[in-house]
Amino acid sequence: MTAITPNPARRSVGIHYGKSLSVDAWSQQWQDGKVPGRWPYGLDKLTDHGLVVSDASSGPRTDIKLGFDEGVAREVARGRQRSVCGTIWITDQLMARRPSTRVRARRAVLAHSLRRMDRILTFSSATPRLLSQLLEIPCERIKYVPLGIDTEYYAQTPYPDSRLVLSVGNDQARDSRTLYGSFEELLSMDPSIEIVVQTKDPQLPPRGVTKVTRFSDHSELRNYYQRAAVIVVASRPNLYTSGSTVALEAQAIGRPVVISDTPGMSDYVHDRETGVLTPPEDAMAMASAVKSLLDAPEKAADMGLSGARAVRAGNASEQMIGQIAEILHGLPPR
Repeated sequence: MTAITPNPARRSVGIHYGKSLSVDAWSQQWQDGKVPGRWPYGLDKLTDHGLVVSDASSGPRTDIKLGFDEGVAREVARGRQRSVCGTIWITDQLMARRPSTRVRARRAVLAHSLRRMDRILTFSSATPRLLSQLLEIPCERIKYVPLGIDTEYYAQTPYPDSRLVLSVGNDQARDSRTLYGSFEELLSMDPSIEIVVQTKDPQLPPRGVTKVTRFSDHSELRNYYQRAAVIVVASRPNLYTSGSTVALEAQAIGRPVVISDTPGMSDYVHDRETGVLTPPEDAMAMASAVKSLLDAPEKAADMGLSGARAVRAGNASEQMIGQIAEILHGLPPR
């Protein structure tokens, strides 16, 4: 069992990661340099804020139960301890029109579990008020926490002499149609541009684009970020800032990001300063933004430097963990 040395004088927190994520396995990969953070999302660093942390899958009963996303909401809601759970895509699901019977049943269970939480975390500034209305709970119980990433793992590197364009990600709001349309436009402008896309989407990319289904680990992804001149993310309209993790990792390394301007994304990518926000589903605008950066490497490098500074100023994992710790400390005891 992986756990932090307990101290009975401090409040204890059990971290729920779900069955698909093993803290012990992750910690071993971290020692091998394959993943960022000793624990997923850096939640072990809650100990730096006066809390005792353990892996809920194998640790003792704790004062507080904490889950990072709604995938573990049901297990976090069980019991009489104080409970806090993060959310990512539930707001979009609750707003979905004509959902399937399966989706309707799943979101009803999740909504019931979330209503039982003492606090709900969201990583998109676009969701707190709307989520409170959908769940019919006071907005004060929903806390916006800016997402943070491991800036030591994604250390800044010099801007490369490269024309590699990289796109990364698989989540449900990613927009392959717009992304591939922008790539077609780019290659029509300059066939020498190198483009790599990592996705599990079965749709075939345009001719001249290299598709990678998955990276072996985070270190391989980091190597691609370092080689790339521009990172591109296309998303359909959504409220959970699809692509924000990729945007922060790329900016931390010092690369400009071209990304769809969905609600809340401006918290993570500052338009014309650390990257370019383009209208959702506008392939031409996305292609033009990427091409302008490739054709002006000094400007792209300056954007990369600004992005690296911005991430370290407001989106390092230590800052995210500090805000979560403040929320946990603010919970009254049972």
